[in-house]
Amino acid sequence: MIVNIMKSKVVYPTIGLLIAIVGLLWGQGFLLRPKVSISCGAIDYNIPAQYQIEILSWKMMMSPEELQKEIVEKLSSALRERGLSEGRIKLAISTLQKKDKKEGSSKVEWKPYEQNIIKAAVSKMNAEFMPTVLQKYMELPDGALFFEIDNDGCISAGNPHIVIRLAGTVYKKPLVDSDNKITGSVTEGSVLSFDLDRIAPGSKTRGIIWYSHINMSETLRSNEISISFDRGTVRKQFSENKFFMSSRKEK
Repeated sequence: MIVNIMKSKVVYPTIGLLIAIVGLLWGQGFLLRPKVSISCGAIDYNIPAQYQIEILSWKMMMSPEELQKEIVEKLSSALRERGLSEGRIKLAISTLQKKDKKEGSSKVEWKPYEQNIIKAAVSKMNAEFMPTVLQKYMELPDGALFFEIDNDGCISAGNPHIVIRLAGTVYKKPLVDSDNKITGSVTEGSVLSFDLDRIAPGSKTRGIIWYSHINMSETLRSNEISISFDRGTVRKQFSENKFFMSSRKEK
């Protein structure tokens, strides 16, 4: 009888207290945490032939649209500098585009001074702008970084902010594919950052970054990816996965 009374006064309250503590810790997220991990690697300086072919094929496919946009901007600026009105600039661009596509267009009457302006602007662009454009579109990046972000935990990582620091500068808009929603991104020289709405359990975020203008005094260890979220920070250097590595460019 006395033993039963002691159990009821000591054991049961203790069990109740433990349950309350576990419940509190559970509620505060101390027992369940997201398990965010980063896998990453790099092609250092010398891009293998298969990647060079892939990039050139991609650029050949994308260049016409981007090239046309740049040509229109430069030609419009040159015509504007020479005093052609905005309405006539749009008409000139439209006429040239239809002519390039061999489309029929209504005849436009150009005054002699307007014809001279257009000829001078086109000549200047061909002489100064086109060589620069061609060089730009034939240029290859110096290296590439790959990364994958996983969450093997049971709960989401909230408010994740990803920062990638490079030993060079971003060459092209990064390709990022995520199971989570990308809420914003910023690229400034050698720093790339973007936000996700969360990193859900079992989700994956993959990306590839082509970069150039590498500072040869820097090492691959200067390339780092870090993730900060509501319950911690994870960071990793791109040099840690050796299977992505290739030979360093020789001077």
